[in-house]
Amino acid sequence: MTVHFLVRMMEDLSMAIIEQIALSCKKLRLSRNIVENLEAIEAKGNKEFLLELFNMEIEYREESRSIRNIKNAGFYSHKSFNDYVFDDIKLPDGLTVDILKTCDFIRNKQNLIMYGTVGTGKTHLATAIGITACNQGLAVGFFRTAALVNKLVDAKKGGDIQRFYFECGLRHHNNRTFRELFQKS
Repeated sequence: MTVHFLVRMMEDLSMAIIEQIALSCKKLRLSRNIVENLEAIEAKGNKEFLLELFNMEIEYREESRSIRNIKNAGFYSHKSFNDYVFDDIKLPDGLTVDILKTCDFIRNKQNLIMYGTVGTGKTHLATAIGITACNQGLAVGFFRTAALVNKLVDAKKGGDIQRFYFECGLRHHNNRTFRELFQKS
């Protein structure tokens, strides 16, 4: 056997193993990203290799979730806090710019109502908060007031209000405002 033949045989064996790994990933419902990362990992041992592979997969899934959440949110444009000027807004007591930027008020199930005249930055701020929340793995639905009211009215007329609640993340639909708004008269 020549060296060339042995190298070719090892490459074929390696490809067969990679194909088996890809098939196993599919059966386990793991992403193809794992197979693509196999060659990029330099580890001292099996445990370190697996840890690095899993960390890469977690990072890939978080990035994918963020992109998917932003796409599904329905933002009209992409805005961030980087170019937002907080000088002309008044925040309620207990709410700080840092809390807005970390989206802690969302996790604490606190409401935020923004109001003001045209051009004060309400949509910019709402979009920046929403995109930040999406990047933190939270699902977001972005609606302008008129669009939300129209969707609610249409869902009510079409008998799909429960589905609309579900799609908006109101699975338990205990939101008093929505219940009162659409009570049968």
